[in-house]
Amino acid sequence: MFVIVSEPEPKSAAPALPSPSRWFEVERLDETAVVVRRTGTRMEVTDLARAYEPILAYLEATRPAGVLVDLRDAPGRNDDAYEQAVIPFRRRLLTAGSRVVVLVRTRVGALQVARHARADGVDVVVTHDPDTARRHVLGAASGA
Repeated sequence: MFVIVSEPEPKSAAPALPSPSRWFEVERLDETAVVVRRTGTRMEVTDLARAYEPILAYLEATRPAGVLVDLRDAPGRNDDAYEQAVIPFRRRLLTAGSRVVVLVRTRVGALQVARHARADGVDVVVTHDPDTARRHVLGAASGA
């Protein structure tokens, strides 16, 4: 009689955070939420896939409940070619969690993000207050 004993399959570790790039940095707030921070480096249309894909692949693999997108250092960009090209990446980013918060520096930035969210049909919270953003993305805001 033979008995085959096998070790349980090891649980696969969560994917590693994407390495910081010229355009984005990602950090975990806790086990349920991440911050995707946009750097001050200008992004060209030709940079979009290279910049966004590692971030989006990570978010789609881990499905965090909260995603805080920090755009405070992002250079303003609203030319038609860029705005059209970034739509599919932006939609994927803004739907990557059940609680998505976009942190901006200015009222103009808040208006632009709100316009994009409406056009994309996504529900996000837009704020200029880091404490409010953090509370909401962690699920501590009232009604969250």
